[in-house]
Amino acid sequence: MALALIVLLGSYLMYYEFSFSSILSAHIPVIYNPFYLTCLLVCLVFLNPLLEEWFWRIFLSKTLDEREKKLDIINFHYGLYHFYIIYYIIGIKSAFMFTMTYLSFGRSMQFMKEKYGYGSCVLTHVGLSLGMVLCFFDVIYNQEQMVE
Repeated sequence: MALALIVLLGSYLMYYEFSFSSILSAHIPVIYNPFYLTCLLVCLVFLNPLLEEWFWRIFLSKTLDEREKKLDIINFHYGLYHFYIIYYIIGIKSAFMFTMTYLSFGRSMQFMKEKYGYGSCVLTHVGLSLGMVLCFFDVIYNQEQMVE
C-alpha cells in the first residue's frame, strides 16, 4: 500500500512538473463534457483495474508453469505493456521512469494477490487509478484555466 501511495504522489508531482510540456502534447482526446469525463473515469478507474488484474494476476498465472520464472515473465510484460502506453501518451522520458515504477508495483501486486487474494489487488489498483485520474483531471483543468 505504501508503494501505491508513493506511485500516486510521484505521479502527481510529475504531472505538475511536466504539465506544460507533456500534458498539452499528450495524445489523449480530452473533451470537456461531463458525460464523456464520467465515462472515462468509470473505464479508467473501475473497468481497467478489474480486467487488468484478472489478466495479469489470474489468467497469466494459470497459463504459465514454473512459479519464479512465471512471476518474472508476467512482471516484465506488465511493465512493458505500461511502457508503450505511457510512451504514446506522454513521451519516452516519462515512459522509462514510470516503467521502473510499474515493474516494482506489478511484483508487489503479485505477492499481494498470493497473500490477500484477488480482491485486494483490484481495490489497490482502483484506489491508485482513481488518484492518478483525479490528478490528471486536476492538471488538465488548471491548464485550461491558464490558457483562458
